[in-house]
Amino acid sequence: MATYHADFISNLPDEVLGTIVSLLPTEEACRTQALSRRWRPVWSSAPLNLDVDIPENTISHILSRHLGPVRRIYITIKPLSYRYRHDDASDAKVDGWFCSRILTYLQELLLVYNSNSNGSDVLPLSVFRRAPALRVAGFGRCRLPPNLAVDFPLLQQLTIRVDAYSRFVKVQELVIDDAPCLERLLPLNYGPATIRVIQAPKLEVLGPLSTGISELHLGTTVFQKMVATSLKTTIDTVKVLSLDHVGSGLDVVLGFLKCFPYLKRLYLVLDPLEKIKTGSNYASLAEPIECLEHHLKKVALKFYQGNPLQADFARFIIMNAKVLERMEFGLVERSFNGCDNDNWRPSPRRSPIRIHRTEAKAHVRHLHLFVPGVGDHTANMATDLISKLPDAWLRAIVTLLPAKDGCRTQALSRRWRHIWRSAPLNLDDGIPEKTVSGVLSGHLGPVRRVCFTSIAHRTYRYYHRTGHQIIDKNGDPRLDDWFRRSRGIAYVEELQLVYSYRSYGSDVLPLSVFRRAPALRVATFGCCRLPPNLAVDFPLLQQLTLCNVTPTEEALSAVLAGCPALKSLLLDNTVGSTSLRISSPALRSIGFCARQETEDHPYSRIVKVQELVIEDAPCLERLLPLNPVYGPTTIRVIGAPKLEILGPVSKAVSQLHLGTTVFQEMIAVSLTTRMHTVKVLALHHVGPNLDAVLDLLKCFPCLQSLYIVLDYSWRLPHGLHKSELYPAKNINNASLDYPIECLEHHLKKMAMKVYYGKGPEIDFARFFVLNAKVLDRMEFGIVEKSIFGSNKEEWLTNQYKQLRVEDRASHDARFAFKRFSWNTWNYNNRIHDLSMADPFDASFLDGYITL
Repeated sequence: MATYHADFISNLPDEVLGTIVSLLPTEEACRTQALSRRWRPVWSSAPLNLDVDIPENTISHILSRHLGPVRRIYITIKPLSYRYRHDDASDAKVDGWFCSRILTYLQELLLVYNSNSNGSDVLPLSVFRRAPALRVAGFGRCRLPPNLAVDFPLLQQLTIRVDAYSRFVKVQELVIDDAPCLERLLPLNYGPATIRVIQAPKLEVLGPLSTGISELHLGTTVFQKMVATSLKTTIDTVKVLSLDHVGSGLDVVLGFLKCFPYLKRLYLVLDPLEKIKTGSNYASLAEPIECLEHHLKKVALKFYQGNPLQADFARFIIMNAKVLERMEFGLVERSFNGCDNDNWRPSPRRSPIRIHRTEAKAHVRHLHLFVPGVGDHTANMATDLISKLPDAWLRAIVTLLPAKDGCRTQALSRRWRHIWRSAPLNLDDGIPEKTVSGVLSGHLGPVRRVCFTSIAHRTYRYYHRTGHQIIDKNGDPRLDDWFRRSRGIAYVEELQLVYSYRSYGSDVLPLSVFRRAPALRVATFGCCRLPPNLAVDFPLLQQLTLCNVTPTEEALSAVLAGCPALKSLLLDNTVGSTSLRISSPALRSIGFCARQETEDHPYSRIVKVQELVIEDAPCLERLLPLNPVYGPTTIRVIGAPKLEILGPVSKAVSQLHLGTTVFQEMIAVSLTTRMHTVKVLALHHVGPNLDAVLDLLKCFPCLQSLYIVLDYSWRLPHGLHKSELYPAKNINNASLDYPIECLEHHLKKMAMKVYYGKGPEIDFARFFVLNAKVLDRMEFGIVEKSIFGSNKEEWLTNQYKQLRVEDRASHDARFAFKRFSWNTWNYNNRIHDLSMADPFDASFLDGYITL
């Protein structure tokens, strides 16, 4: 029998399929309608791209039947006719296309008549109607209509292609009248005869210029046939210049160099049919030219033949450009005259270009001869292409390296010495602590990341009489030196300062660590104390982790007050205060984990947290007491109007206050407040105590997901469950006297862990099977020894029978039994991941194997 392969692509949403189809060529996208009924409406509603493969006679039909927007049109149009006496009648065929409403949000448009056109076809006015999304447009081999009105508010690129028709009037003059942002002026080919630049204050790139331009006006400076006739204006903004067919003499080039005193790059196309007549002494100038003295760094010569006159021309540039870094020669192949490639290269005896050490070596760094068609002459040259990248790129590369490797790049060459010192710095455990101060004091760039996960603790000091440890309240002087010595550390983005575990939280962070850090977004502090009189200024901090930290209630309040943008807070193994109060305007997630220590542990002498109070958290969505077995004993939620996720909650929380509703050891004492915002609830070690769970369900009427860890400590050694001796009230009832709203309308997922499948546990699970009317999925994490000695299929069949799955309240419910692996329930890594709608969904049954 043939294997059935599921069509996963067709199960994708229409928006995703439409995006996929819009990336295909038009003809292939149209053919997707024949795949299946699922695909028929996709192409007709997807963004449409019309390209050259579509016949013209079908375009009108496509536009009339397509329901989605048109994003791109690239069409080569056939001309209407060859009309030697052209009139102003527009192309009715194109006008019919652009009357379609779906072209309103067109983004790219290219309309070009084919090469048979004589340029007489007129585009209709409808092409230029309002197109609020059009960004790229091109028109070619056509005429624009009279009385033209264009409305392209977002157009950024426009191309108008006009062929050289001998019957039409040619463009003789180009005038840049007022272009305050113009940076490039590129006359590419065939004129115009006159170019006038009246107002272009930001012009940076000019050329190629040739003798075909009879007059060039740059302000009040005039060039005629490339020769300067009036040099009254200098243009300081031009950095790049290209000259084409230079063959009339060196004075032509000098005139342009004087006009552009800040020129950095010069590209010259020599005339291979005309010899250069050098008009000046190649070794010196009567008056210095500023760009040769201070700015010109690159020169490229094309069609270079290497004859003596051209060599004199090149030598002039070499001997006078004092900051020249690179000179390139595009050689004419016949200039070799039978010589071998290697033998022709510049040498003191064979080349007409001679670079004397005493004159040119100081300022010429590279001399490259590029020979087209003569193989790769750089094969034997170890060209360092990476070092030629801009400094900004090199700094970005060095920043990605570990701190130690980034520092070693200084030994590569002189080019690299200053890169690491000015690159964004990342300090990690690879840098020895004793060298951190020297690195920070000598570094000139910003510090992006500081991550030290095992800072050596300071030598302990004790009182002579009492033997108690002396705590330095002024803070660790080593860290204080780091944060005061460097200015760049003020812009740190990620900060992690964790002392070694053996410090037992005796080291105090200095106040300088908490000074203003306007770019800090992620911070972690561990195995330390917060200083007294704390003032924090982290305006953009979003994630904060305090692990094994000893904060006072005042210090924690100062931290929260100094982090107005804080979204996620993790208090892991926190001690030092009996009560912690949380007030934060932007906080969305809180994770709390109490510490469990033996009597001989140093932390046993420190006050443990007994109460966690959510006082004012208007944006709080998650409250996660991660280790509820060890406290805190009291949790009070006073102001959290957006709370959606709660748990895990256990009996170890002796009092749970949710508004005015009070639970004592999971039993409801007062049910006066209902929290409609809570969608996810996790319960820990509740046992099959239905009464406790029902009270919680009444408190959360809109609950959608419920996770329960059953209490395996209740099981007696001889195999009986304590709850079998003391069954919970109403556990055998299949219905409720008063319906619970979440069971009636909202609860869709339920998962139970440490499930043996015996006695009251089955009654407990059966209750939800028979009463959760919209349940979609129910999962059981079973203990492997619960099926010991039984056949797996028989055990599952018996479970379905005892749970009365056939009589389930929700016929859409699905059941899954997974083998329990005794993994730990740890969500510390998911506290800061706010993109997860349900942090328990992906990890509650991690490591389980479906039976």
